[in-house]
Amino acid sequence: MLLLPILQLPSTLFCLATLEIIGMSIYLELLHLIWLSLLFDFFSETSQHIKSLNFLMHGNDN
Repeated sequence: MLLLPILQLPSTLFCLATLEIIGMSIYLELLHLIWLSLLFDFFSETSQHIKSLNFLMHGNDN
């Protein structure tokens, strides 16, 4: 009777470890998406500033 919970311990630990790995991968993927979003915003804003400076320096080239 006491042996049954001890035998289930490795599978329980394996399940917890698997859930931990899944949780960490989701967390890292969210960080990756946030990082990409910030990077995209930075380059979009920088591009807009370059266009504004170009317009100020050269006027309307159309």
